[in-house]
Amino acid sequence: MLVGNDTEPIQTLPITDTIDNSNNLATNRAIKAYVDSATAGLTGAMHFVGEASVVITPNSSVNPQIRNYDFARALPGDVILYNSQEFVWDGAQWILLGDESSYAIKGSIVDTDISENANI
Repeated sequence: MLVGNDTEPIQTLPITDTIDNSNNLATNRAIKAYVDSATAGLTGAMHFVGEASVVITPNSSVNPQIRNYDFARALPGDVILYNSQEFVWDGAQWILLGDESSYAIKGSIVDTDISENANI
């Protein structure tokens, strides 16, 4: 492979598929291919995007207007927060995952919170 720029002469670098600490472009491609292969199953995983600065309601398709987030490129699995609620983008709308009222905080449950027939 030939590599060069405007100030240095063109160099010939071997093409390799092994990973080392050099800045060999062919090696970088091998690393990218390895990472892409190793993370292929995560393409639909949920990932946190940020906190919305506009009102988000369940089953809406509102742009959450989050800094550095391009809503035109929203992917299923994008997770946002709004008003203590968590939403996930399903490809067409925001689905409510839950809110702070749906969690039990350790030590906050007392006997009167449990039904008489709870069978715990």
